[in-house]
Amino acid sequence: GGDYIRQRAEAYREHYSLLFIDAFDHEGIASSICNEAFFDACKALLKKGGILVINLWGGTNNPEFQQVSLWLARVFNWQTLFLPTRDRGNIIGLAFNDYSPLYSMKELRTNALALEQHYQIEFPAFLKDLKRHNASTFNQVIKT
Repeated sequence: GGDYIRQRAEAYREHYSLLFIDAFDHEGIASSICNEAFFDACKALLKKGGILVINLWGGTNNPEFQQVSLWLARVFNWQTLFLPTRDRGNIIGLAFNDYSPLYSMKELRTNALALEQHYQIEFPAFLKDLKRHNASTFNQVIKT
């Protein structure tokens, strides 16, 4: 997957609004994405305002997670948020490409409730966790 992304970074520059990355095997994160160049390529593929969503693993104390989150933060100008999944070791990373969404917390809660009703997935809890786990950065990334 890492090679695929890097090969397309030039030909498809600013082509995508959203990238989902889930690059784990039984040993952990795939080595092909364990470098800052991979995240540079992801950013190059994203349109302005695009979002990279990546499934990370190992918990916040894991050195591999710490390194990957630092690369993400540097490449995406510190416009990143992280959402630990409940009862698992996964952490969902969100990286915003030159974009700081502007929402009120009321709007976010209303949208989360509507999504929960439609999909039967606990989006209000995700929003609460996202804000709690990013206490020092949430309002810098998502302007509320």
